[in-house]
Amino acid sequence: MTCSRSYSRILGVSLGISAHLAAGANLALFFPDWKVTYLKNDLIGKHAIRGAGLWGGGLMVLFASILITLLGWRWGCFSNTGPCKSMLVSMLASCLAFLGAFICFITSGVALKDGPFCMFDVLSSNETQASKYGYPFKGLNDRNYLYDRFLWDSVCIEPPRAVTWHVIFFSTLLVISVIQILLVLAQLINSFLGLFCNFFEKTECYPARCPGPGLEGPRPPPLLSSPLSRQSSSFPDPEAFRSGCRPSCAGARAGARSRGTPSYRLSPEGAEEEGRK
Repeated sequence: MTCSRSYSRILGVSLGISAHLAAGANLALFFPDWKVTYLKNDLIGKHAIRGAGLWGGGLMVLFASILITLLGWRWGCFSNTGPCKSMLVSMLASCLAFLGAFICFITSGVALKDGPFCMFDVLSSNETQASKYGYPFKGLNDRNYLYDRFLWDSVCIEPPRAVTWHVIFFSTLLVISVIQILLVLAQLINSFLGLFCNFFEKTECYPARCPGPGLEGPRPPPLLSSPLSRQSSSFPDPEAFRSGCRPSCAGARAGARSRGTPSYRLSPEGAEEEGRK
């Protein structure tokens, strides 16, 4: 269980860092060539305007990372959370992060396929050359602009370096979303392993291994019939203490005394008799 919580701490911080990087990459797409003019004139591509890196790979993943980190450190309302509730919250947070990262992944992939939104030259009906904003590489089947660097500087007129800007930041979003998906899948596996480890930790020390009055299970017969032997038999086996059952036996003794189970004490007559022997 300790390893599971330690991994949740590391994974939560990693998801938080990736969420900030995704949000930063999407913000950079709003300002081609670091200019505000295109955003003011509504000349930003639809894939960047959708902001999948902001609310998908950014805010959704960031919120999930906060929940996972709180679970790992046992902070706030998760300080006394049981294993089942912890796994449920971890699974919900992981699903939220997976959904946001998957939306960012799909949006980035489609954006790289369609190409940048830029100004390019077209031929009008009267065979004159004109310029317009659009997606010049969308539907271009004979050539792939991602592998043809000549098209990067010869097709788009405005903004400057539009293809380079588009490819760099949407590729960054694509890589970040893939990393986020892998981290979330690892967190799901970590949640299940933490639940099973906690189950085995609880069943490692079973009260039946600690003999004594008020406990279920067979008790070995006393070796001596004297009151001293009855007193010694009321204590747990030393082997049980070495096996890690001491807290459980102590709790069982307290429960047995609260239920009125008779305790074996050595009477003064018995002590005197034992002293004469």
